[in-house]
Amino acid sequence: MKQANKKDIFRIEFEILENAAKVLRSPDYVDNPIRTQFEDLYIGYKKLLQQSQQLVNISDRQQDRLIKLQNLKDDFLSTASHELRTPITSVLGFIQVIKKKLNEVIYPRLLPLDSKTEKTVRQIDGNIDIIISEGERLTCLINDILDLSKMRAGKMEWKSHPVAPADVVQRATAATSSLFDKKSIPLEIEIAPNLPTWMGDGDRLIQVMINLLSNAVKFTNQGTVTCRVISIHQSVRVSVQDSGSGIAAEHHQAVFEKFRQVGDDVADGPKGTGLGLPICKEIVEHHGGRIWVDSEPGRGSTFVFEIPAGQPADSGTLQKNPAEPIDLQGGR
Repeated sequence: MKQANKKDIFRIEFEILENAAKVLRSPDYVDNPIRTQFEDLYIGYKKLLQQSQQLVNISDRQQDRLIKLQNLKDDFLSTASHELRTPITSVLGFIQVIKKKLNEVIYPRLLPLDSKTEKTVRQIDGNIDIIISEGERLTCLINDILDLSKMRAGKMEWKSHPVAPADVVQRATAATSSLFDKKSIPLEIEIAPNLPTWMGDGDRLIQVMINLLSNAVKFTNQGTVTCRVISIHQSVRVSVQDSGSGIAAEHHQAVFEKFRQVGDDVADGPKGTGLGLPICKEIVEHHGGRIWVDSEPGRGSTFVFEIPAGQPADSGTLQKNPAEPIDLQGGR
């Protein structure tokens, strides 16, 4: 209940007591035992209301303080991220130039390579690849922080146009196909016919799908990942089901909190930033939808989001494709 509503309730209750007190203090109730009992009740309740009002005022001040601290934190993260982005971009650019020059100019002049030189070359290449990989990961983290800060501050620039759910799945599938190929995990896609479209920012909705598919393949070491798209109650529902380790019920809400990484201890490869799902939540809720997870330990996870339809069904929507991911721009 909002603080303003609590204050209104206190005021109304006190007015009722005041009116009752006026009635009982009239000559008609001079010798009535109810009057004495009510006076005691009135005095006690008046003290209680005054104490409650004080608590509400303290709560208001604490709430304002927390909001100011949250804004300061978001401003700091946004500023720091902006300041970090430029040097990280420069570092990535220079290291990629170095790698290119080594491969095109330096290494050819060392041929033929003896075993010691060959080992050194491999080490140098490996170290450069690590620098590039970690630089790109840091860039993603910076971009995520900036996106989340803008969304929370209401400064994100959103597009609004008709978006076909099937197109969102197509683009996300193309973007994540290499992840599935690398782990040899099959991706099954089922899209219901005649889906309505969404009205919103297509690029951001693709970002949601990419994040859910990336997480699904990350936590799946064997089995399949299944993406389903259906129309339900004037909305379009998308689910991504994996066969990974699963998430305990007490952690279902935590996965959508900033910097919380549930399950990273069982995943191979680089750890996540803990910002992907909170960003997904912000994007989905901006579009008037909701996102949640159904999961149990040992039974995999199903992440679901549902967004209200914006336009009638498109007869050109893709049909069910149960076994093969959709082929788009070189995707599988």
